Amino acid sequence: MKFGDIKLKLLQINTFTIAISLIGLVVACVPATTFDYAFRPNTSLAKKDRDVFECKVASTQQVPTNNKVSTTPVYTTPVTCNNIGGIVSCYGGDTFGGNVVITDANAGLRRQYLTRCMVSRGYSLTVGVPECSDKQRKNLTAETIAALNSKIRPYKAGACFGRVQNVGQLLYLEE
Repeated sequence: MKFGDIKLKLLQINTFTIAISLIGLVVACVPATTFDYAFRPNTSLAKKDRDVFECKVASTQQVPTNNKVSTTPVYTTPVTCNNIGGIVSCYGGDTFGGNVVITDANAGLRRQYLTRCMVSRGYSLTVGVPECSDKQRKNLTAETIAALNSKIRPYKAGACFGRVQNVGQLLYLEE
């Protein structure tokens, strides 16, 4: 193996390391899933789910989707070639970006309509309730779900939000 080949191999390893590091950085920046929790005293979960559904339908009808299509910027790395001892090695020329992105320009307005609809039905909203962890989700047994399903509960610090198939949205707090 010649010096130029070693240099190229090291450059490829460094490029790979940088790419993996950037992927890790992007994943670390993705926010955890949170939900907005609606509460109205003496309301069953079934009633709340009906109200949420009706408000979602109304918000979709009143504020339709307005998709905007764009692309991310394109960047191509410069090509660099080295001639060491008559052996030419080149690197670079990689293209990044150019991804198609679809954004609903009305998503924020539709969310605001949904919030106002729920408030007009007497609900108070807590914004940013975290999603339940896997451990917390395992604690949602049939008995726990039955107890929680009888009525919705007010938000308390430390609570998390979970969805249960065929039941709906639950606010869970380990007791």
